[in-house]
Amino acid sequence: MGGSEDATNAVTTTLLEIISSISMDHMEFLGNTLEKIAWNKAGIIKQKTLVVSDTQDQRVYKVLVNACREKGAVLHMLEEKHLWNVRYGLKEQRFYYRGMEELEISLAGTCQIHNAALAVDAAIALQSMGYKIAEEHVRSGLKNTVWEGRFQILREAPAVIMDGAHNPDAARVLMDAVNQYFPKNKIYYIFGVFSDKEYDKIIRITAGRAEKIFTVQTKDHPRALPAEELADEVSKVNPNVIPAGTVTNAMTLALEEAEQKDVILVFGSLSFLYEAKEYFEHQQGI
Repeated sequence: MGGSEDATNAVTTTLLEIISSISMDHMEFLGNTLEKIAWNKAGIIKQKTLVVSDTQDQRVYKVLVNACREKGAVLHMLEEKHLWNVRYGLKEQRFYYRGMEELEISLAGTCQIHNAALAVDAAIALQSMGYKIAEEHVRSGLKNTVWEGRFQILREAPAVIMDGAHNPDAARVLMDAVNQYFPKNKIYYIFGVFSDKEYDKIIRITAGRAEKIFTVQTKDHPRALPAEELADEVSKVNPNVIPAGTVTNAMTLALEEAEQKDVILVFGSLSFLYEAKEYFEHQQGI
């Protein structure tokens, strides 16, 4: 977790580090300010290596610059000006980046374009070190990447999508994707989160968009937040909330209400998302 305590620090032959977008998360371990979290994340940076980073908050950027200076590392930031002709889609997305045209990814979610561009930057960096990475391999890697629980489509008509958005920044990214793909659809939420997360902020960011929200509680976990307590907090923003308890119950209720053109969004702590996937696997006899 983080960087300074990351298991990858056991590796002493590192050539390249990749740092994705840094936000407020796991504060009990990484620190309660963006600067402290960035400092921890920068703990993966090794002496005289190359660091490839997504665009960052200015506070994070300053921490990364200082960390690289101390380690004699070279920092390369993703450049928005090289990212263009982006076409979003639920099953495939395309974009141009750094002179490479019609790059395609199968991952849904607006943030995945940045993640893919970051992967391209990493490949180009390795090429600059003499590693033979053909463009066809970069294209194949992007297209065939699968990421469980990240705006993952479980079924269609009504669409059921699950996403592990469990902090405010991830919630904003999730809502960007929802508004991009489903600007006029009715959305039903199945929402559960751990008690130590900033769920009040997540609710403020997401709840207003929902037709109805079914809250759930993660099974057998010491940090689980009761569905009733979560529903009370949700009701402050959206009164159309039902404490469903379990994912199975919530899914049954949501499917009873949702029409074919509607969307059921299952999101929050990653630990309960597998229950949503199991629900449909069971329905299909898998």
